[in-house]
Amino acid sequence: APAEPLPDVPVTEVVGLLQYLHQHDDEQEIVRVADDTNREFQRVVLIVKAAELLDLVDTPIQMVVLTDTGKHFVQAGAEERKHIWREQILRLRLFQEVYDILQRQPEHAMDSDFVLETIVTRMPYENYEKVFHTFVSWGRYGELFDYDETTHRISLRA
Repeated sequence: APAEPLPDVPVTEVVGLLQYLHQHDDEQEIVRVADDTNREFQRVVLIVKAAELLDLVDTPIQMVVLTDTGKHFVQAGAEERKHIWREQILRLRLFQEVYDILQRQPEHAMDSDFVLETIVTRMPYENYEKVFHTFVSWGRYGELFDYDETTHRISLRA
């Protein structure tokens, strides 16, 4: 079955959106977000999509609004933010699948090829390298796992 595609959006841009919303009474029109942050409208839509995937914002007509989880995240300290992020990414199928498999590996590690194959299978129309990049950066930020660029191995964070 397909998994939710991961938008090519770094954690910092999602966090930036949440902080921006927090400073604007937790909601704003998407068009205003683009204007205020000097970003292309399409880029803002992608960032909003990433935040929505993680249930940190809702998007009622033309608006972007912090969810309770989003509000909690924005008010949290660095460690708690990582914890909330980890909980949110683990609700996404790709993270769940890889996490479950890593837990069953003898050294809680595996080759990145497996993840790439999973991405290609679950998201056949996506750019698998971009999805993998997002997967790794989101996973690292949530301290869910580490990725060694030399050995191309993914391992659970101890």
